[in-house]
Amino acid sequence: MANEDILRQLLETQNKILETLKSHDSKLDALSENLKGLEKSQLKMDHRLSSLENGQVKMTDRLNSLEKGLQKVETRIENELTEKIRGLYDSREVTNDKFDQILNKLTDLENTSDYVLLKLAQHEVKQFTSQRKMIK
Repeated sequence: MANEDILRQLLETQNKILETLKSHDSKLDALSENLKGLEKSQLKMDHRLSSLENGQVKMTDRLNSLEKGLQKVETRIENELTEKIRGLYDSREVTNDKFDQILNKLTDLENTSDYVLLKLAQHEVKQFTSQRKMIK
């Protein structure tokens, strides 16, 4: 009977081991399914990351293009403003020259009118003196 008890115990132990193995097998299957789900999620994340990187490259290219365009606009505005400012200064110089010419002519006219008035006054004095001499 001792052999039968040992065999029974061995059978029971073997059955427990089989049940444990079946339990572990089902757990391994569940872990395998979870791992497949994680791998799918990882692939999706890799795809999303690639999309983000591509988007960033496109944004960088667009930003570079905008910077080049902005630089062209800045250069154009700078050149146009420089030319316009030069034109304004040139125009101001021409206007200042004309004002100087006008002032010189006015000064000449003042000098001439002063001379004419002086001559007129001298003439009147002579005439007045001549008339006085005639009256005497």
